[in-house]
Amino acid sequence: MKLRNCINGIQNQIEKRNIIKKEKMIAGYFKLHDDTIYGDSYNQLYNARTTFANYAKSKGISIDVYDARQTIANDEYAPVSLGNSLSDKLMLKVTNILTGKSKARIISANTDNTYVHNNIKLDVFHNGNVTETYETKQVHEDTFLRYMYRNVESLTKYLNGKANI
Repeated sequence: MKLRNCINGIQNQIEKRNIIKKEKMIAGYFKLHDDTIYGDSYNQLYNARTTFANYAKSKGISIDVYDARQTIANDEYAPVSLGNSLSDKLMLKVTNILTGKSKARIISANTDNTYVHNNIKLDVFHNGNVTETYETKQVHEDTFLRYMYRNVESLTKYLNGKANI
C-alpha cells in the first residue's frame, strides 16, 4: 500500500511538472493580452493557443493578440468614432524572435462570420510542343480560427522575407 501511494504521488508530480512546462512553452510563444476581447473570440483563441504556440515555435516567432481598442487607449486626440470602429477588432502582432522585427495587423474578431479567401494560381501544362498556361482561382470560406491562422502565416512570411503583405 505504501509503495503504491508513493508511486501515485510521484506520477502526480510528474504530470503536474509536465503541465507547468507546457503552459510555460505556450506563454512564451502565444499571448492573449486582454480577456475582454470582443465576443467569443477570446474563448476560441484560448482553446486554440496550443496550436498557435506550436506553429510559432516551429517558425521562430512569437504571437501577441490585443484588443484593438488598446492601440488608442492612451491617445487623447483619437476620435471616438475610431474607438467605436475598433470595438470588434483584434490587433495581431507577430515578432521574429531571432531578429526582433515585428509586424502587426488589425483583424476582425467576429466569430460568427465566414471569411472568404481567394487564391489565384498559375498552372502550366506541357502538351508536346505546346505550352498552355491556365489561371486557377480557388475560393475558400474560413472560420474565425482559420482566418486568424492565415493572418499569422502571412505576417510570418513577411517577416522572414518570403512574401509581400
